[in-house]
Amino acid sequence: MTKHLNLLPGETLEIKGFDSLGEPIITREDDGSLALTFNFMPPDNGTYEENLDMDIFDNFDNELSKVLGVEVVWEDREFFNIPTPKEDTIELLKII
Repeated sequence: MTKHLNLLPGETLEIKGFDSLGEPIITREDDGSLALTFNFMPPDNGTYEENLDMDIFDNFDNELSKVLGVEVVWEDREFFNIPTPKEDTIELLKII
């Protein structure tokens, strides 16, 4: 059984292993939604030119939504909102 990571409103959790130069952060909002913030999008692990060719990031919100099984709204280049996360959403974000 997966342990539910319950963040209180305003609490944050840094995700390790996505981008060595700027890990993403999950924040629980007052309305219960999750804000997912990336420091660089696309990730900055390689040279700038290499990152421009990373096609997965063209539809990253859709890819996240498929994996998480919840709606993901791409609000701005580095900001995503998960309006109605499930109990396992934070745990899934940690391992993607």
